[in-house]
Amino acid sequence: TVDLESAVCLPAEYLQEYERFSLHQGDVLIGMSGSIGKLCTYDKPLSSLQNQRTGKIEFLDDSPEFRRFLWFFLQTVQRRLEDKGKGIGVQNVSGGDITSLNLTLPPLPEQRRIVSKVDGLMSLCDELESRGSERVRLRERASRSCLDRLVSSSRSPKTQDEEDLPTAWQRVSDHFEVLYDTPETLAHLRQSILQLAVQGKLAPLTDEDEELLARDSSVGDFLTMQNGYAFNSHWFEKSGIRLVRNANIGHGE
Repeated sequence: TVDLESAVCLPAEYLQEYERFSLHQGDVLIGMSGSIGKLCTYDKPLSSLQNQRTGKIEFLDDSPEFRRFLWFFLQTVQRRLEDKGKGIGVQNVSGGDITSLNLTLPPLPEQRRIVSKVDGLMSLCDELESRGSERVRLRERASRSCLDRLVSSSRSPKTQDEEDLPTAWQRVSDHFEVLYDTPETLAHLRQSILQLAVQGKLAPLTDEDEELLARDSSVGDFLTMQNGYAFNSHWFEKSGIRLVRNANIGHGE
């Protein structure tokens, strides 16, 4: 969500003057400075303005499955964007850094299967999260180890050191309720679910799916990025139109 409680304001007439940088309910935003890769949907009924170092994502295809799959993918790219960060002290990325990320988009039927599977697993995470627990540290370490093995597993291992996907999943499944009933371990589980989804490991693949997944493409083939405007701090006022800066962007839908 977007936190407007701490947002600064600009004169009301700026909303029309800088209409290109206006934000409306449903817009998808991503952080491009400091906490790089923070992703959220602008959920406010009132319009705001977009400051520099925040990115507004515009999907080239507005179908629900397509948007949902790309939303899942964008939630997995924070580490890759951090590797691209530039600057001394506060790290920054550009819109080009985001649109140049490699992305293999599965065919529509596979997108639907993945979205359905992820939504179901996330609901399970919500249920587990509501139970709560106090035994955190040991389970967090064990769960992270299991999930790391799962995400790095292969459908077709090529060496003895590689673990096959069914074996890695069985380890997680056998200890699921013990390992994943705390906020800390569930955060790792949610991220691993998304990683598996965009790798095509959550649903069975047809030969056609495998062929399409082998083709390389980039994020910029499926969406555009708009950076915000560098509004001068001397223009800030106590009331008026809220300005969404990187600090106002939080994780979540």
